[in-house]
Amino acid sequence: MLSYIKSNKIDAVIVYHSSRFSRNVLDFLLIKQDLAKHGTLILSCTEDNIGQDNPESNLISIVLSAINQY
Repeated sequence: MLSYIKSNKIDAVIVYHSSRFSRNVLDFLLIKQDLAKHGTLILSCTEDNIGQDNPESNLISIVLSAINQY
């Protein structure tokens, strides 16, 4: 999936919950950064604002990632 995204053919990755995307904070942040570099958003069906690029979204993403890792 990541190699397909790098070819800039995907606008968004839709997940049910952020824990289905990653259960490691570092992995989540690195993948989110890589996706953003290619213009791809992460959208969750059950959580708001995890894929947007603003301070509130980044805080929510990091907190949820830490909870998922725990």
